[in-house]
Amino acid sequence: MRRIKNVIRVDVDIPFNEFMELFREPYERAVKAVARELGLEVVSFRYYPSSNDNTHVYITVDKDIEGEEYLIVQFLFYNDAKKTYHNLKRFRALGDPLDLMFHFIQ
Repeated sequence: MRRIKNVIRVDVDIPFNEFMELFREPYERAVKAVARELGLEVVSFRYYPSSNDNTHVYITVDKDIEGEEYLIVQFLFYNDAKKTYHNLKRFRALGDPLDLMFHFIQ
């Protein structure tokens, strides 16, 4: 299954319940403001607890985003900085790992 390129997956290092209670509304306002500056419109937010009880956010936007641009938008939407840095290094070395895997499966 290929990554849907208009869904930005964000890992927020704040416990899920705390995030939902204290940070959800300001987070949505901030992401929408950043998206507008990038010429994007946020269509929806979905929230899930991660395996370590932090927060995963799936943000659907109105345009497809690919490659390094996806990683930049992910970071600007407050993705964990360390994870973004490692994803960027991985992307530059290998390309999109899901695209690479999909190529070998076909």
